[in-house]
Amino acid sequence: MDSGYYAACTGLIARTEALEIAANNLANANTSGFRAKHETFHSLLAQSTGTRLTDINRAVNDYGVLGSARVDLSQGNLERTGNVLDLAIEGRGFFAVQTAGGTRYTRDGSFQQTRDGYLVTNGGDRVLGENGAAIRMLDGTADISGEGTISVSGALAGKLKIVEFVPGTQLESVGDSYYSAPSNSVVAPSASRVRQGMVEGSNVNPVASAVGLIALQRHAEMLQRALSTFHSEFNRIAAEELPRV
Repeated sequence: MDSGYYAACTGLIARTEALEIAANNLANANTSGFRAKHETFHSLLAQSTGTRLTDINRAVNDYGVLGSARVDLSQGNLERTGNVLDLAIEGRGFFAVQTAGGTRYTRDGSFQQTRDGYLVTNGGDRVLGENGAAIRMLDGTADISGEGTISVSGALAGKLKIVEFVPGTQLESVGDSYYSAPSNSVVAPSASRVRQGMVEGSNVNPVASAVGLIALQRHAEMLQRALSTFHSEFNRIAAEELPRV
């Protein structure tokens, strides 16, 4: 029964963490450039160091826990805005921006121009160019090519820094639409195109996420009932059987 109690306890903790991830996905279903997260579980074997477990012991002491949350890199829907500084990326690429915490990457291309000409994100962070410096716009209407080259009335104003990541890279979320990655995982874009006058929506599927959230809630409720049953049984044993020993 101890093993069942611990299995229900670890399962409830894992489902509670998964519920937080699912709720955050739903809350950001309308956030531009937001990437959904998907939980991954793995089993944790409760085993004393150096102790050789039998097959039965191994089976009943193998608990499910939340391993990590994987960022979903699938494409979100592109929405036309007509704003020349709204940019979206088709493909696997990310924009590079300079933040107080260092270089971060985003798919949210709702950019603006400051009074001194810098191209910035909605949060005011400067958008980086191909050379690693902040992009400073020229006066006039900008024309931005699929490769990210910015020109104004025929004059070159810079080129956006678009990056991709080596396959298997685990991006870390920083806020709602920024991501960080190891520097050695960044590679030049090979299958990414910039689309001017458009922004990319969240890649969260609201219907599927709501259904998943309900399923997780039901799993958590079942595990809570299991814990209550174990607790009641422990009390019964303590009250009725221990005095006989």
